[in-house]
Amino acid sequence: ARIFASGLRNAVGMAWEPATQTLWTVVNERDGLGDETPPDYLTSVQDGGFYGWPYSYFGQHIDERVQPQRPDLVERAIVKDEVDEIRQVVGRWIADPGIDVVLTTGGTGFSPRDVTPEALKPLFSREMDGFSVVFHTVSLGTVGVSTLQSRAFAGQAGETFIFCVPGSTGACRDAWDHVFAFEFDSRYRPCSLVGQIARYRGICP
Repeated sequence: ARIFASGLRNAVGMAWEPATQTLWTVVNERDGLGDETPPDYLTSVQDGGFYGWPYSYFGQHIDERVQPQRPDLVERAIVKDEVDEIRQVVGRWIADPGIDVVLTTGGTGFSPRDVTPEALKPLFSREMDGFSVVFHTVSLGTVGVSTLQSRAFAGQAGETFIFCVPGSTGACRDAWDHVFAFEFDSRYRPCSLVGQIARYRGICP
């Protein structure tokens, strides 16, 4: 047995969407506010995801009643599929000198909830057009022409590289096994992305 996801309080009405095999649930996360509180939100549930409870409400809104606080867990919490929420979180990571690369999963399709490109592309100083080309080439071999339903993209904001891939397990595996495993390895030849990261320039080819 293993924990599929965590940080969800009183998750009820769970069901798998048969076409995408995505788990959905309704959550009542507001604790200590009475027995008649309506459900707070409906959400898909990502394998391995952390949704914030008891330290924060969905979207990284800290519950100051909980002590001690766990800002490290709140920073990991999955955020809402909303432009401002996504941009705010990734903006903090861009401003953090200790973060060189940001990877996001999900929100790159064409449903109304898929707003990751709209949230993050305005932050870019440069776009990495080749990433999308390589990702779709790999994806074509695994899901066929269905790859056209993905808007996977990458770019650079300041000195931070940002990669955004679909949220499905298969897409994440494709991106890691065929792109990131090579480009994040300083030993890869003829060159890797590591050599373009500010702190490694002049050290890695």
